[in-house]
Amino acid sequence: ERGLADALIVTGSATGSTTDPTRVARLAEALPEAPIWVGSGVGADHVVELEQAGAHGFIVGSSLRRDGLAGAPVDPERLETFTRALAGCRAGPSTAGPNRPQGTELA
Repeated sequence: ERGLADALIVTGSATGSTTDPTRVARLAEALPEAPIWVGSGVGADHVVELEQAGAHGFIVGSSLRRDGLAGAPVDPERLETFTRALAGCRAGPSTAGPNRPQGTELA
């Protein structure tokens, strides 16, 4: 409840740049009660790794759009691929993050 923030958002160095899972893990370890959201560079290729590092939720934008471009229409194939990867976060015991007990739902 410090600062009355509902969650903490961790980002990469610029819009669309990948967020380092190590940064997520350090924050999760330092503030185990705080919900942590990843706010940039979230894609199907590393969403499980970010969740395992301690992320509770994700802000996803351009990675779901045609050619990964902000403002482009949503690409159904990219959306399907991301949805499958995200389902892997919710699937089983190997995906519990360091500050999230097994079975906790992602936003």
